[in-house]
Amino acid sequence: AMPGKLGAPGAMPVKVGNTATATRSVGVYLLNSGRNKVKVIRLIREQTGLGLLESKKIADTPNSAVRVGLTRAQANDLRSQLVSLGAQVVIR
Repeated sequence: AMPGKLGAPGAMPVKVGNTATATRSVGVYLLNSGRNKVKVIRLIREQTGLGLLESKKIADTPNSAVRVGLTRAQANDLRSQLVSLGAQVVIR
């Protein structure tokens, strides 16, 4: 490899382990709202600031984005809140 080029301005980040993922923004996607759909909709409204109809549409539509542009920690936090309500969620 070329160690001199690694820190060059404009160089693409080199993915080593999980370091590139930590700085990359991710999104939380709802696969299924589960049994507690009303509570999931309430949490979506609280987390996004969307209205009732927009939040319900997210809860009703499989594979819809709840929030994007989050840090990995924020995404994990939102994911755990949704999973605790019975929703199926994926982070990508």
